[in-house]
Amino acid sequence: MFRLYALISENRIARIINKAVLTLLIVKNFPTAFFDYLKINRKPLITLKLYSGLKVKLRSNTVDSHEAVTVLSGQEYPYQLLKSNLLPSATVFDVGAHVGSFSLYCKNIRPDLRLYCFEPALDNFKILRENIAINNFSDIKLFQLAVAGLTGRKYLATGGLKSNAYA
Repeated sequence: MFRLYALISENRIARIINKAVLTLLIVKNFPTAFFDYLKINRKPLITLKLYSGLKVKLRSNTVDSHEAVTVLSGQEYPYQLLKSNLLPSATVFDVGAHVGSFSLYCKNIRPDLRLYCFEPALDNFKILRENIAINNFSDIKLFQLAVAGLTGRKYLATGGLKSNAYA
């Protein structure tokens, strides 16, 4: 039992160290991200400024910054996938765009891509729109809609959560 706990703890420590290193490598204003990881930010929103020149606005004290760093560092979607596997001016649909981390990542690597973002949750959509605007990506099309196999209207239950974990 103790050995299992030790392995879990070691894995957790490794993940924390990995996230800290990734953040140091891509985020210019690292202390902002650090305070957010500790969940001690006092402002409702933070803006991470990346060495790539991108800026990303996020809700503080939520999982937003963890997810943004993972996506924008290339850990979630390999660089080569976008750089060499897509035709010039390919069209990409970001379904469940959240706050736009994936779309920002795509445009940063491949400015020629045509992006269409679909995000039904109003809180996420507002931040998505701001992130696209502060990075001057006026050619990304945004839709406050869900994508499904049927037409119609449905209620999106957010459960009062301030993140992307919607039911």
